[in-house]
Amino acid sequence: MAAPELVATDFSDRRDEYVAPNCATRGTARSALFAPPGYSLWQVDGELDVGTELEWGTAHGDEALYVLEGAVVIDGTRVTTGGAVLIEAGVPAVVRAVELSHVAHFGPTEHEPPGDGPFGAPAVEGRGVHIIPTKSDSMSAPRLTTKALEGSYYGDGACPTCRITLYEADGRKLRNFVAPSHVHSADEILYLLDGEMRFGRLLAKKGMALAVPANRRYAFRAKEGFSFLNYRPDAASVTRAPGSEPVLETVQGMIEHHAAAEAAAAAEALAPGTAVP
Repeated sequence: MAAPELVATDFSDRRDEYVAPNCATRGTARSALFAPPGYSLWQVDGELDVGTELEWGTAHGDEALYVLEGAVVIDGTRVTTGGAVLIEAGVPAVVRAVELSHVAHFGPTEHEPPGDGPFGAPAVEGRGVHIIPTKSDSMSAPRLTTKALEGSYYGDGACPTCRITLYEADGRKLRNFVAPSHVHSADEILYLLDGEMRFGRLLAKKGMALAVPANRRYAFRAKEGFSFLNYRPDAASVTRAPGSEPVLETVQGMIEHHAAAEAAAAAEALAPGTAVP
């Protein structure tokens, strides 16, 4: 059962160990775990010393490791600041820090990926690890308006073998931004990378995380520029105004929605009786 309200943490309860539920640690690290009672997702905010390794066996769900600062290596590939590693459910993996590294590590409490979302259950055969070395290697999603957030997807839930959704929403160029109330169809964790965001009376600052349950309507605003990570266990849709048509939040879903909105606007402009500029 998902937590009924937005729950936040500032990760102030840091310990001299790496506290992720499903991986072993070799070396020294400091971290804090955000795992609201009854919630389906968790996040670790961690710092890995040079040479420290994280090792996954087969008992874990779809997990994501985002490099906030520093560099790690997996399978001979260097992942630097703004890059990510997506480890599919049940896949063994080893990540080693080659610089002092600050990481945001996300995962689900269930080890089996969800099967009731837009794409059903992912295939078991062929599962592996997605390596996105830098932010520039991520997938871009179109902005629906010039005032919307820029989106960089590391995973959008549409992969044949996993359902990881991880993206960065970038509003660092925006000022006095207001996101109208909306609802997502999946549980999520938001981790603030830059700036401040206000959710009603709750003020989230850089380095804080929030758990937002599925189907919980919320809004936020920000006076200055900001950016945040969003992790979900499955592909999801967003419903903006109550009763409006849900929009699938995959890269392809956003492209199709953007194209449909442009086509509708063009048709309206050329409707009978409309002046053509």
